Amino acid sequence: MFLRALFFFLSILFGLYLYISALNPLEVRFQFYPKAFIETSLSILVMSSFFLGGLVIALLY
Repeated sequence: MFLRALFFFLSILFGLYLYISALNPLEVRFQFYPKAFIETSLSILVMSSFFLGGLVIALLY
């Protein structure tokens, strides 16, 4: 049952990634330090933020 739920959750995330990347194909300039920037797509930025937030919650919980 856990594997089914995990597969369902990951497929929802992948669908969200495809949806966001189809709607916003442009690049976003992300500043993570005063003089350091990353040029990336919005969908990658949203998914990486989601996974990093989940990692922080998993480590603190």
